[in-house]
This record gives sequence, structure tokens and C-alpha cells, in this order.
Amino acid sequence: MSIAHGVTTTHLVVDEPSRVVEDDTLAISARVRIRADGAPRPTPVVGDTQRLIVRVHDVGQFDPDALAALRVADPEDLTPLLPVLALMACRLDADLAIDAATCPVATSGVVAATAQYAAWWGWHGVGVQVRRDAAPQPASGGRGLFFTRGLDSASVLVAASTAGHPPTHLVGLDWVDAPYDIADHGDVWRATAAAAAESGLPLVRVTTNARTFTDPLISWDFSHAPVLAATALALGGVVDCVGIASTHPAGHPVPFASHPDVDPLWSSATVRIEHRLDVPGGRTARAGVVAGDPWAARWLAVCWEQSGEGNCGRCRKCLATMCSLWLVGADEVIANRFAGSLSPSAIESLAESVPLGGRGITASVARELAAVGDGDTLDGLSVRTSVTERRMARALGEAWRVVLDGTAAGR
Repeated sequence: MSIAHGVTTTHLVVDEPSRVVEDDTLAISARVRIRADGAPRPTPVVGDTQRLIVRVHDVGQFDPDALAALRVADPEDLTPLLPVLALMACRLDADLAIDAATCPVATSGVVAATAQYAAWWGWHGVGVQVRRDAAPQPASGGRGLFFTRGLDSASVLVAASTAGHPPTHLVGLDWVDAPYDIADHGDVWRATAAAAAESGLPLVRVTTNARTFTDPLISWDFSHAPVLAATALALGGVVDCVGIASTHPAGHPVPFASHPDVDPLWSSATVRIEHRLDVPGGRTARAGVVAGDPWAARWLAVCWEQSGEGNCGRCRKCLATMCSLWLVGADEVIANRFAGSLSPSAIESLAESVPLGGRGITASVARELAAVGDGDTLDGLSVRTSVTERRMARALGEAWRVVLDGTAAGR
């Protein structure tokens, strides 16, 4: 199968496929190298790392039919690696040459996804050559949802459960590969597992070394959806669909890694990738959903800066989340889940710049603070209304504007 798109003489060469179930873990991997036109042989893409791998752990927890589907699947089927391979290729101005099997639906989808990236950001639209098609796996009836305990995924879970259609499985990405295999990250996973157990839903643990390949090419803000999709596609026979919670509210104009126009394109014939927007409002609407659910509030985790479990209360993401929680009156959640204190000076003292992917979130919070400061109710949300609270909302919003303006000026 060959699908042409861009014009390039550079290829990301993918071969030596492997799909094995061993020690209660499904591991799907392949060698990945890059070859420029005229080069005598392909070379590694990143240092000495040559194999891209996606894993599904604790497969013994699945029912016999699901486990059988994982064991008897095509051993050359590299469909789960396609989203990450396509992302790498479009950033390297390369096409994909895959000496293995892939699902034709997924193959066409990654070409369409990278064409959308090309339209948004001018990246290379990827063409794909693959040795043969892979057969789909049997349907399972399962419904998965990526779960991080953050505002986005927790609010989707609470909203879906309240509406009477919760997922059958939670899916969690655990970081066990360098450079994110820090000593106390296990505390984060254990807390996520405890939260899932308390919810009564099974948690599927997935891991990947994808960021070893993608981080030198693009930030996590713009790579997370393809990486999540890759691990989701490894769950064929366990679930028929996996949801990725939307980062931005409905109608948000800024293209982003997780987007309703792209997320479904990462699907295969076996596993459908869904862009979940169960709470269509902004961060404050999601904060209201999480704060109103004791379980979600108790396990809330948003911080990437603090080592181990907990929220530092001082980084950009913590302070933005704290503002949203403050707007809906969730002072107890802030006190219980964040180590720092919320104030305009804490925001203005941020030493970090706001990355491009984070500017949309931060600017959205700033707009909501300014709106409440002016007396807006944010589409009927129960928000701060006293004169003193509105003054505080304006001060917090202005502090974020200082940070955003400083970022724009290159401070």
C-alpha cells in the first residue's frame, strides 16, 4: 500500500516489527531510522535509540476474549506506532517507508492528520509506503478514556458518569522510560491507581518511549495527542474506542495537538479515537465540575513541575488551575490539593515563559478572570460576585496579562 502526499527524498525507515506478550505485558516495537536520498544506509533518529515501543501492562486482568485477541494479533502489525511515526516524519520532512503491516484505515488517517498539520503550521504532509495491510481485530464493546486526574480528563469522567454513559476502562500513561523515569514518579502512578480503584473502574496501564523520539522535534503541548493515540491503538480487542479529553473549550480558534478535526484521524478499523468535549465550557466550567465531585476534587493532579505526587501551587499550570477553582469558590480544594498560595504577585513572579501551547489556556483563564471582574457570570456558572471578589478577579487577570505580555516580549 502506498499513499503519496508531500514531495521529499527523505524517508523514515521502519522495520524489524515485533509484537510479543511476555511477563504479563504486550510490547509492540520496531526499529526506526532515517535515510536521506543518496545516503548509503539509514541512521538513528535520536542518539543510539533505534526502537520505538508501546506497551500494555497487566494484560492478565483482561477477560479471556480480549487477552486472546492480544495474543493472536498479526505479529507484524505496527498500527499502534503510526501516530508517533507520522508526527516524527512530518517534523523531519520525511515520508514513511514501513516494512511491516498496518491497518489501511489508520494509514489513510495519518496522511490526513499530517495534511491538517501542514495546513495549520506548514509542516510536511507525510506520504506512506507499507509492505502490506493488517487485518482488524475483533470488536470488544469496551469504551476507554485517558485519565490523568487533571481538570480535563476528570471533568469528562464526572460528566459522562453523571449522564449515565461512563467508560468501561480508564487508560493511564505511566512514565517509566528515560528521561521521565524519575525515582518518585511511581508515587504519581500509585495515586492514579488508587483513584481509579476508588472509582470502581479498571485502569489500563500503558507506557511508551515515544518522547525519546518526539521531544527533540516538538514540545509535549503539540505531541501529546498522537502519543496517547498510539498507546490507545494497542488496545484493540480490549476497547473499541478511547477518548482524549479536549484541552480547549468548544470553538477555540487556536489549532492544538488535541483537536476535534485531528483526533479521530488517528483511529484504526479496530479502535476509534474520540475527541471528548463532555464539558464544552472553559477551564472554569471544568473546575466547577471537578470541585463539585468529592472524588475528583480529592485526587486532582495538574502539576508537571513537582517531583512526585502533589501540586506545587507555584508553576504556571498550578496557578492557572487555582484561579479557575477560586472563581467557582473551591477554596477548600485549593487548600487541600495545592502547596502554594494564590495571589497576583505569585502569578507575576513566574520565572518560566508561557509556551505556545500553554498560552491558549493561560489567556483563557485571564479572560475569565477579567469577565468575572466586570460582573459576568460565565454562562450561568456560580462564580465570585462580591465587590471585593470582583476586584481580586481583576487583579489576578491583570497579573496573567503581565506574564503573557512579558512572554510575547521575550522576557
